[in-house]
Amino acid sequence: MSRISALLVLSLCACDNQNQPVAGPTDASVPEAQVVVDSSSAADAAREPFAQCPAPPLLADGVTLQANVLSWDAQAIGDSDCPLLALDRLVASARLICSGENSHGVLEAKQLHAALARYLVLKHNVRVIAVEYGLARMDAWQRALEADDERLLVGHMKRHSELPFWRAVAGLRRAGAPTLRFAGFDIAVTLTDAIDNTLSFLQRVDAEYGKQIEPDLRGALIKANQAAQQIKSRINERRASYVTTVGDAVVDRQLWNLDNLIAAFSFYTRMDTNDFWAANAEFREPALYSNTQRILATLKPGEKMLMVTHNLHCSKNLALGTNADGQSVDAVGTTLSKTLGQSYAAIGQLYGGGNESQGLTASAYPEWPNTLEVELMRNTTAPLLLLPIRGKPFGVDLERSWWTIYGWAQEAHQMSALYDAIGWVRQVTPDHDL
Repeated sequence: MSRISALLVLSLCACDNQNQPVAGPTDASVPEAQVVVDSSSAADAAREPFAQCPAPPLLADGVTLQANVLSWDAQAIGDSDCPLLALDRLVASARLICSGENSHGVLEAKQLHAALARYLVLKHNVRVIAVEYGLARMDAWQRALEADDERLLVGHMKRHSELPFWRAVAGLRRAGAPTLRFAGFDIAVTLTDAIDNTLSFLQRVDAEYGKQIEPDLRGALIKANQAAQQIKSRINERRASYVTTVGDAVVDRQLWNLDNLIAAFSFYTRMDTNDFWAANAEFREPALYSNTQRILATLKPGEKMLMVTHNLHCSKNLALGTNADGQSVDAVGTTLSKTLGQSYAAIGQLYGGGNESQGLTASAYPEWPNTLEVELMRNTTAPLLLLPIRGKPFGVDLERSWWTIYGWAQEAHQMSALYDAIGWVRQVTPDHDL
């Protein structure tokens, strides 16, 4: 695999098939907390932070953002947030908004996600923030959110930006969105979370069997996959007994966790053959879609969902690999766009230069010639922009097709085919692993 291919794989996937240190076994198979829809008065109050904003700029012209919009402070609604109102028309009809990033190793990517979350929660009733992690890890984030206790996050975070991002969401919850919650829509890319989830569940309902199966579940990928499938079969066979102990909701959630764990074992096994795209198409992208649909089904009337993931998963017209049957498989955003129509909106990110992180190592963010990023660097000195996907903002012709960095290996694309808006960061800094 070439260096560029390897970097692309790492930037696409918040993957980690190594066991990670944890504070101890956790049971992420608990049912979701009872959701209570915010009252109209509460929703009205939540919109007050934007009441003093002037008339928003037009997205079609391109919008310059102030640097302090990237503040992690969840309650710092002020002049820097007002330009985000340019997105009002775009997101008004959307039930699901996807916020993409062009590298998982960029700090400003997470800060832009947080700024969008602040705007969307306080202005447009987003009440679920779904992150590109599996169910078990995000259940841990949710437990910490409900308890308002970040100590519960130990062992459940990968990058330095994740704790301030969690704190920003916790601040939003306190500031007027008490039903705001996290969800995970990926397969179990962080295996340890999902494995501990399953073993904790078995300790409650079938302790001796849990002890017997644990070595295999923590073993090599193929054996671990077989163990996960055996556990799933056992749960289905003994469901009545298990339900008596923990209830239907906990059993159902554990079966969901196991589906994601089995998909992850299969994904990593195929990844070992150096074929990320085949692994993604066969085991990951379809699961991202089915998981997203399950989360969408939990929304109450009037609620919206923000999905935080890589640009390519957000994209509205893009295939991301070929499955074992030789069929092209669409990105989850493409499938969502087809099924949801105008109820799905995608906001991508592009970066001009600077440094990004792959694990603990920083490297220069590439500046390739003849790309949209280079054209934006030539035409504007603004550090942060919100761009349309058509027209000629800042003299950049978005009606034509462009190559983009870390984008597509075979062809250039028109931005209007992929996104509904673009966040532009001129210089980025690394977001290292913990």
